[in-house]
Amino acid sequence: MSRRSRLRVAVFQPLVAAYRKPLFERLAALADIDLTVYAGQTLGSLKSIETTDSFRFATAPVRRGPLQLSVQLQQISALFRGFDLLIVPWDIHYLTLMICVPAARLLNIPLVLWGHGYARRPRAWADAIRNWYGRASFGVLLYNAEAAAQLVATQRFCPSRVFVANNALDQAPIAAACAYWEGRSQQLRAFQQKHSIKPAETLIFVSRLEPENDIQMLLYALPHVRKRIPDVKLVIIGDGSQRCELENLARQAALESAVIFPGAVYDELVLSQWMLSAAAFCYPTRIGLSILHAFGYGLPVITTDSRVGQNPERAALLAGHNGLTYRGGDIESLASTCCRILTDPMLRAELAAGAKATVAQAQSMDNMVAGFEALFEAIRGSRIEAESSGQRVP
Repeated sequence: MSRRSRLRVAVFQPLVAAYRKPLFERLAALADIDLTVYAGQTLGSLKSIETTDSFRFATAPVRRGPLQLSVQLQQISALFRGFDLLIVPWDIHYLTLMICVPAARLLNIPLVLWGHGYARRPRAWADAIRNWYGRASFGVLLYNAEAAAQLVATQRFCPSRVFVANNALDQAPIAAACAYWEGRSQQLRAFQQKHSIKPAETLIFVSRLEPENDIQMLLYALPHVRKRIPDVKLVIIGDGSQRCELENLARQAALESAVIFPGAVYDELVLSQWMLSAAAFCYPTRIGLSILHAFGYGLPVITTDSRVGQNPERAALLAGHNGLTYRGGDIESLASTCCRILTDPMLRAELAAGAKATVAQAQSMDNMVAGFEALFEAIRGSRIEAESSGQRVP
């Protein structure tokens, strides 16, 4: 393979979520990359994006069985389609990994596992299987450097085979929404007046309303916040299995005037009205890509200080730089942390600047693409070395 020959890459996903489309578009636009994305069109209630001309899409449904065990047969068949690199989810629930990982080694095809590198609920036997798959593959691709360093330090992973592509969101729609309302400030103020919102005294949560996010903690903490800030508002945007329970909890606590439930909002321009009408983004636990969404609007993020069960995007929060943390499970700590941001304009401005800097630098789409490019260069280097020495690619 010549140094700049075209690299045929296959990426496997359960489905192509809308937030992943910009990444695949950027990778497909690289001059020396021929990208095919294998994915299903549905996954439970979730649906993949519409087919696109910006990158090659191949249907690869994920079939789920008992205990969340899954198969995606195209992970195996792709081994015989002439690809130079396969990027497969690092998820031990995929039974197909039992075949495609050793088969890739036998066929001298670099296979890289892309994922968190850890489980939210560690189990010794599951961790052992996950790490065995990782070490048996050409390499692993992780969402942040913190998880990568942990694998090298504690699980004997070879540093040269651990790659990092910091997770990112396309910030262009957020920037466009901010610019839109910047030119329509009177309309935005009218929206705030309609909902009796004072932006400097408003907290917001945006995500699925599911029990694992501990959203009820916001409602338990709110009465404590109201003692110091009587006009505080809490906006809870989203839908899910816990919505009725949360609405009932707000009524029982006589918080109807302080809590707003707009429901699920998917239109960025509509959502931006709410985001630009808040002082902080509060997500009690298990925050994921929502943190990068909030940072794009310059919203400081409040979440738990506990790292147990967290998503990898949690690593983007640097307490005192772009957000604050509270003691995990402590309602009074959550309330006082919210009050600290709401009552300190100078701190809020500093954290807002840090939030925007985070998504412009470390957690930018450019940086995520650069992580993939480093992986591609490593594949090229291994190919060149193997071809020159006559050895098999590890």
